[in-house]
Amino acid sequence: MTCDIRFLVSGYGNPFETSISLIRADLSAGSFSVEQTFLDRAPSGGITPRDFGAAEDHLIIANQDSDNVTFLRFDRASGRLQSRPFTLTSVKPTCIALL
Repeated sequence: MTCDIRFLVSGYGNPFETSISLIRADLSAGSFSVEQTFLDRAPSGGITPRDFGAAEDHLIIANQDSDNVTFLRFDRASGRLQSRPFTLTSVKPTCIALL
């Protein structure tokens, strides 16, 4: 869930594909129910997307089993993710902490 509680991020992985899905979450006042709308899906840029962080206009993904961190451009207005990620090498990343 993003800090503004507007988007839910989900990682998916199997031997043939790893991807990130973005879902819009509309929270009803005074209710614990969530209305979800699928927005977009993009490759995670690695294997085993373990943790996510949303900072300004980027979604940051820790890909544990491919030793990299992927940055996807994230349009908060449309809920779309870019298709060409920027990737950094990091040994077994498991957590994204935004300070």
